[in-house]
Amino acid sequence: MVAGAEPFQSADVLVDLRNELVHFKPRWHWTDEDDAKFVRGLKSKITPQRENRQPIGHPWFPNKALGAGCADWACESSIAFARKWHQSMGLTHDFDNTYLPSSPPVEIDD
Repeated sequence: MVAGAEPFQSADVLVDLRNELVHFKPRWHWTDEDDAKFVRGLKSKITPQRENRQPIGHPWFPNKALGAGCADWACESSIAFARKWHQSMGLTHDFDNTYLPSSPPVEIDD
């Protein structure tokens, strides 16, 4: 895969996000300048329509970045990367039929 093109770029940002969350280091004061490269990369992927719309203040990460829009982007990005990898490996069976559910999840009543 080409490192400078999609879906590799999004997967790279997604790995950075995973590392930031898993290896979290608490800070007394967190500003948008902290981890500027990581925040710039994530901001380029999390559009304003996908930002957390709760009335939460600064800093942008984690307050505005983490929410349903970020989770949706992460899922779409990982699926796009897996499809591309699957294709580049020359695998013959259909990725979508094998790995993605074909029906909506079953709701369980209480």
